[in-house]
Amino acid sequence: MKAATGEVAVGRATRLRAPAARSRPTLRRLPPRPPTRESTMRKPPPPSGSAGSNSVVLTLKVRPGASATRVVGRIELPDGPALRVDVAAPPERGKANAELVRFLAKALGVGRGQLELVAGETSHLKRVRVHGAAPDRLASLGG
Repeated sequence: MKAATGEVAVGRATRLRAPAARSRPTLRRLPPRPPTRESTMRKPPPPSGSAGSNSVVLTLKVRPGASATRVVGRIELPDGPALRVDVAAPPERGKANAELVRFLAKALGVGRGQLELVAGETSHLKRVRVHGAAPDRLASLGG
């Protein structure tokens, strides 16, 4: 007896054949990755005049997860003096750094684009370069 297409003869009974397996798995295209935070950050404008003529680097000791964002005071570190800053944002995915930049920009009267995180992206000790801040605003920041 001849079996119909897709059927296999087994003794007296016939059984349906399983569909043929594909030789290769199908590949799905993944969506493109979102841009990283570093690639989307605006770079500060170059300081006017000679290098560093109108910019200041602040050393900060940051405590994320505080009840409010504020300058607590000054402390002495082995490298020199630093400002202690409490930041209300949690230390996850750059939220505390963004809140620190927002707070410093408002306190110093400059745009966020004029602040540059030089060192300490994942550390409590941070160095921030400020372009074009007024000296009296910098002096009043110390608490």
